[in-house]
Amino acid sequence: MSRLLLCFLTLSFISTPVLAQEEVKPSKEEIEKLADENKRKVEDEIKKDTPITEWLSSENALLDRLPEQNKQTFFIIRSKHSTMRAIETVREDIGSAVQACSKENPDLKKQMNERFDAWKGSVNPVLKEARTFLKQELKEQTAFHMTDYNHIIKLNDKAYKFSNEQVKKTPVTSKDACLRLVKSMDRTEDNLISLMQDILIPEEVIRSRSAQAEKAKEKKPEAPKK
Repeated sequence: MSRLLLCFLTLSFISTPVLAQEEVKPSKEEIEKLADENKRKVEDEIKKDTPITEWLSSENALLDRLPEQNKQTFFIIRSKHSTMRAIETVREDIGSAVQACSKENPDLKKQMNERFDAWKGSVNPVLKEARTFLKQELKEQTAFHMTDYNHIIKLNDKAYKFSNEQVKKTPVTSKDACLRLVKSMDRTEDNLISLMQDILIPEEVIRSRSAQAEKAKEKKPEAPKK
């Protein structure tokens, strides 16, 4: 469980990519340095009294009372909520970048707004369907009480907002960067729709697949040593 929480926290301290920025391929050393810095940020925040520690404390107290299978159900459903929240953040970030690019490059305004409208036209209906599916899944589950879940999700959202506010997002508005933003919408549109389609998989199916994958991993013979 701690590994899952650390993973979430680390991701929380990495801002949603501003898709209009210049494409720069970092070196292996730079990636490792960034990973170390993010890990230190996570460890520092855990030591403080913040919305993150408040969420962790409350969630851990709930999980301590749940059987293992119920914990898995909780994690799967919370992950679905977190995925949809992240997609909404991406939508907001792209919208901000489109607005900034349109202001600095009036000749691109029509093209950028039309592409963003089409992007939203593809993403929003699937996001709405995913929310409806999760709402029904929550209604039918018996792994935990909804009052507990709603309390944890409220704290989780607060922790996410807190970590997001630690990073200043500044869209790059050069003409080349803005044109790359338009092009990148093809990729993000496909990727986000794929993520939301995973939300439509029932949690018991996800649990079953995870268990099968673990069994297959255990049965896999070790490679012979050279």
